[in-house]
Amino acid sequence: MAAQSPPCRLLRALPTCCPHPFLSSSSLGQGIRRRAGSLLRCSSPSEDASSPSGEGRREYQPSFADDLFLAFFRAKMVEEVGWDSEKPGYSGLLEVANRLMVFVEKCKYLEESKCLGICINTCKLPTQTFFKDHMGVDLYMEPNFEDYSCQFNFGVPPPPLDTDKALKEPCLDICTNARRRKELGTSSGTDGLQCPQV
Repeated sequence: MAAQSPPCRLLRALPTCCPHPFLSSSSLGQGIRRRAGSLLRCSSPSEDASSPSGEGRREYQPSFADDLFLAFFRAKMVEEVGWDSEKPGYSGLLEVANRLMVFVEKCKYLEESKCLGICINTCKLPTQTFFKDHMGVDLYMEPNFEDYSCQFNFGVPPPPLDTDKALKEPCLDICTNARRRKELGTSSGTDGLQCPQV
């Protein structure tokens, strides 16, 4: 006999700690009542206790709540992105998420550091690498060094380093090192405008 999935014990206390109109027995319809102390079952798989090797594992079967949440979340993502995938389910949701673009109006990190090199080396390049290597999602970040905004383009691979326009930007006017180099007259030609930190 297969083991039943473990109950969600937190839901036993839900009606008392969460006074929500959908959860109280008085707000439910005449024929639908939740018995006090009843348990709802999780949809997550469980291992057979008699099988330490995991041979008795059941495959994950999404519940109605899982499907409802996925549909709701996907609808919100499609609304935000303005595009929907033809793939069904979770695969389609991932495809939609890959098209997401996030706009940061003012990057406090760039504004406070006042340095293009710090932005590139401690934020842009590591973040792009992290999303590609650990999340499996391409990300191209486009910082705007004039208004300190940044565009995150998910699902877009970053260009090679030698063609990335952010790496070719001159030092910021507010950079203390750039001001010092200008005062000392150490900037020669166009190379002097290039941030030495990049």
